[in-house]
Amino acid sequence: MARSWLVVLVAVLLAACTSTGTTGTPTPQRDVPSSPPATPPSVAPEPLHPEQALGDFGSLDFCSLLDQDKAAGAGVKIRSHVISDPNVCYEFGTVGGRDILVQVGELAAAKEDPERGPDVSATPLDQGLQVQRGTFFVHPTSCLRYLTFADGTHLSVTVGFTDNNIGTVDQRAALCTVEEAVFAGLVEHVTTRKAGHYDRGAYLGKFDMCTLMPDPLEVLGPASGLEVIPAPNRHRCIWLNPVDTTEVQLIDEYSAQPTGGTKITIDDQITIVSQSAGYCSLRTIVGATSWPGVYEYAKLRVRVPESIKDPCAFAKTVAAATWPKLP
Repeated sequence: MARSWLVVLVAVLLAACTSTGTTGTPTPQRDVPSSPPATPPSVAPEPLHPEQALGDFGSLDFCSLLDQDKAAGAGVKIRSHVISDPNVCYEFGTVGGRDILVQVGELAAAKEDPERGPDVSATPLDQGLQVQRGTFFVHPTSCLRYLTFADGTHLSVTVGFTDNNIGTVDQRAALCTVEEAVFAGLVEHVTTRKAGHYDRGAYLGKFDMCTLMPDPLEVLGPASGLEVIPAPNRHRCIWLNPVDTTEVQLIDEYSAQPTGGTKITIDDQITIVSQSAGYCSLRTIVGATSWPGVYEYAKLRVRVPESIKDPCAFAKTVAAATWPKLP
């Protein structure tokens, strides 16, 4: 019985000690450190839009995106003019004893170059940018990669020998070393927004090139499957069949007079025809440029599948409907 009372007494005393009433002494409260603030989740940078990086597409100076110091650091020795045409920057040089051509530009819409795929060996980029390679039309005499924005708009870097000699393993490796350096410069100039501009209001520069071409359905028929894809800068117009890879481009091009090819007349205009396997190019002069010996051409370039044996017959059909519209 005493034990029962003892238990009751202990319980009463414990209740008194923990009471918060006014007659008892409150139990001291220990200071409990507050929890550290939660670490905010990492936020990915906003995608870089091509308009933000490059400004006005129509007046874009592609040579402002070519880092010549990086090219020189990779072994390139410049041997002639660096030419900024409406669609690409050309740098002619030598590396490893071979003549090469460095090209930066070819601003293209998402639907163009459908063979693009990830370059799994490249260091990932932020701001929604991707490094891509072509998955076909790969040639052993050149190295090509694409810098692609989140919306699919893309630029390219191509470094190639000026002849069709594939050269030695070391020469081809030197070619791609140059491409890697020039590509790194392109990424830097795009992300730091170093694009420059100048007026291209002369000759073809005043026109949307797609307005100078006919309707592909009228010229080649619905069976051609060609879709019209204007280049973002409007200085190229592309017809593309994404299934069989047939491609027709009308290009505003700056170039020295071609030394090869065959001269023909289309719509009373002297036209230079150049052909290689699956490709044909037709050029006609429309004016001069600010570079000595360099002229502005309307260039029609055609790529056809193997089933079409004569790409130039295909190209001449399109040129016959296009040349009359040239200024």
